[in-house]
Amino acid sequence: LLHSFPTRRSSDLLRIGYLSADYRNHPVGLIMPQVPELHDRSKVEVFGYSMGVDDHSDIRQRLSAAFDHFVDLRECSVSETAERIRADRIEILIDLQGWTSDGRPEALALRCAPVQVNWLGYAGTIGHPRLADYLLGDPMVTPLHHGPYYTETIAHLPGCYLPADSTLALTAPPTRREAGLPATGFVYCSFNNSYKFNPLVFDLWCRLLRESDDSCLWLSQPAESSADRLRNEAQARGVDPGRLVFAPRVASRVAHLSRLQLADLALDPFPYNSHSTGIDVLWAGVPMVALLGDTFPGRVGASVLRAAGLDELIAGSVDEYYRLAMDLFGDPQRLQELRRKLAENKHGCPLFDMPRFVSSLEDVYFRMWDNHLQGTRMPLV
Repeated sequence: LLHSFPTRRSSDLLRIGYLSADYRNHPVGLIMPQVPELHDRSKVEVFGYSMGVDDHSDIRQRLSAAFDHFVDLRECSVSETAERIRADRIEILIDLQGWTSDGRPEALALRCAPVQVNWLGYAGTIGHPRLADYLLGDPMVTPLHHGPYYTETIAHLPGCYLPADSTLALTAPPTRREAGLPATGFVYCSFNNSYKFNPLVFDLWCRLLRESDDSCLWLSQPAESSADRLRNEAQARGVDPGRLVFAPRVASRVAHLSRLQLADLALDPFPYNSHSTGIDVLWAGVPMVALLGDTFPGRVGASVLRAAGLDELIAGSVDEYYRLAMDLFGDPQRLQELRRKLAENKHGCPLFDMPRFVSSLEDVYFRMWDNHLQGTRMPLV
């Protein structure tokens, strides 16, 4: 049975809760902290509900301190999770997990709050209207005409749906040698998990390497034997496997972002794009080429580029993606202009303007609440 909730007084702060297992050293946790930090406490009271492990990281400490109330639900059952959130009189619950590890969609099915929102952790519909009322996206990743493909009602943030951490100050990059890169030559990069690589993507990237003399592809060090398999795939496509350079993990996030400055051009995989990884390279000042796909996870690269003011790097086809990358390889001046544009817009573009982002987020929450009070649910665009 659906749970009945107490009526809110108009003078009260709107009580919002964020439910996640990833308040830790995880892509969601790493891009999330400025959201609770910048919420307007004259309008909202902010609860963080943690279903996951405490990894004792700096980001865990920062996140737990950022909420007005931080509640550890790791040892709670599904029913206890729902009961605790109801007891806190949460009015809008934002689930940051969806169908990812350690989520509790069963608690959403029990209806923890009058309004439930699917955001950030799962790039797609949860798939049942009982679980979430709204899907929080943006005009690029969830265009309104895609509405029939979602069980949730679409709600748009005006820029990119992803937040960023704009407090991170980069240091000078290491030398290319220190980073394991060749002393000279063009550096393509893609620091995505290797499971996002597929034959079509790798065909394209190897074609770029074959036709870009003195270039390399800088990748994140994958687990186990994946590096050997990627080298074998490169060789099968006529590319010297030594042109794949694998970057080991480094001690800190700032050290990782700072070394990214050594790359010349980031390559977005498809049909599942860079998400927080795309934010990372743009924050480091590295332009990225992306293919606009058909689905939510395949449109995120385009969304972050548009919010960074780099629409010209969004490709409409695989051939256009290839031409964009080759043109930038052959035109160092244009590439430098793009880097300068990124640097100049870094603190003013929608992608990294977190005060504006959080203000827009609050506006959407209040519109959701108004819809609820009126007994309606309509797209918020």
